[in-house]
Amino acid sequence: MILPTIVATATPPGEGGIAIIRLSGSKAKEIAAKLLHPVSLADFRQAKSRQIYYSWLQDPGNGEKVDEVLAVWMQAPTTYTGEDVVEIQGHGGMAAVQRILELCLAHGAILAEPGEFTKRAFLLGRIDLTQAEAVMDLVKACSSAASRQAVKQLAGTLGVHLRQLSGMLLQLYAMLEAWIDFSDEIGELDSSTLKQRLEFLQQELQGLLDSYAKGRIQRQGIATALIGLPNVGKSTLFNAVMQTAAEAAKTTAVP
Repeated sequence: MILPTIVATATPPGEGGIAIIRLSGSKAKEIAAKLLHPVSLADFRQAKSRQIYYSWLQDPGNGEKVDEVLAVWMQAPTTYTGEDVVEIQGHGGMAAVQRILELCLAHGAILAEPGEFTKRAFLLGRIDLTQAEAVMDLVKACSSAASRQAVKQLAGTLGVHLRQLSGMLLQLYAMLEAWIDFSDEIGELDSSTLKQRLEFLQQELQGLLDSYAKGRIQRQGIATALIGLPNVGKSTLFNAVMQTAAEAAKTTAVP
């Protein structure tokens, strides 16, 4: 599957010390080579995968220097999207970032839609749907519990489990189809084993459904109101809960 090369900022908009512009697609290195002038290379096309190059980014039209950057080319398929990726680390001024984006667009890239880098990773088979959803969960995680849950899902734990269950269901389906079409040759169906496997699958699927509510609470939290008359201890209770949460976070923090 060959898709257009996309470009977008990988850091939040606004002023900052560093901004990262990411190109992904078959023409990522070609586009970057038109703009980048590495100090240690004659041409960015000579860049080795996963090596960072100190470079000047220039406008090919007039030779004007736009920014002093670090650039890295990462060769497919072992990248975030599964495509060739170039990341340009420049200064975080909005004008410089906008200029770099405009130059990338002018030389063959298209602007990425929100979430398109993760969408590319899914379409190209580098991650499954559960992992794609975990990316957003990790970005939005507001607690250590939510972060840990998202990381487990991102590592593929849920996806592997679902594929195992799907494989078992497919095996039972094939068993039933074979018995229906070739019962004379296969003989009697082992209904006891079939029942045990179906009950096991039902329990596993029910367990996943039951865990959804807990997972949702970890991701989104619980909207809570402390209601009472003045001076009955609402603030004291709130402060006590927050102090307990802070101490729990300290004990689980990784040095």
